[in-house]
Amino acid sequence: MTDRRDPPPGFRWGVSTAAYQIEGGMDEDSRGWSVWDTFCDRAGAVRGGDTGRVACDPYRRWPEDVGLMRGLGLDGYRFSIAWSRVQPAGRGEVNGAGLDFYERLVDGLLEAGIAPLHALYHWDLLQARPPVFAVVVHGFTRFPPPCSQPFNFGGGDPIRLGCHH
Repeated sequence: MTDRRDPPPGFRWGVSTAAYQIEGGMDEDSRGWSVWDTFCDRAGAVRGGDTGRVACDPYRRWPEDVGLMRGLGLDGYRFSIAWSRVQPAGRGEVNGAGLDFYERLVDGLLEAGIAPLHALYHWDLLQARPPVFAVVVHGFTRFPPPCSQPFNFGGGDPIRLGCHH
């Protein structure tokens, strides 16, 4: 492992996650289904029948996760925003409870001195959108604005850095 005294200027020690793989809270606050929910729900699709229904559960346990990150001395956390949580139908109304989860997470990270970095997509395409490239791209152009407003992406506090997949 690299000695923590040797990273180049501006280097961040951090971790990253993907919403479906860790969030849990699948049946809470009107979250919609992603293609991974559909896939994992098929008998025999995943060894042991594992799903993202509960997973690591930061949807309920994010304060503990932030505490663990702080205890490890991390100063960056890249997380993805689940389209299925923010806009369950893939269009139209935004799910306020879904946005509130990410807002609480971002606030907690900032209070802990951990820079939040976001990805608007990480392998959990919304099931409500047909998997046709043109339809997905058109829908995705409407997804980022509701996600960016409460977090002030692209301009200032609280999130100053971001990445997109």
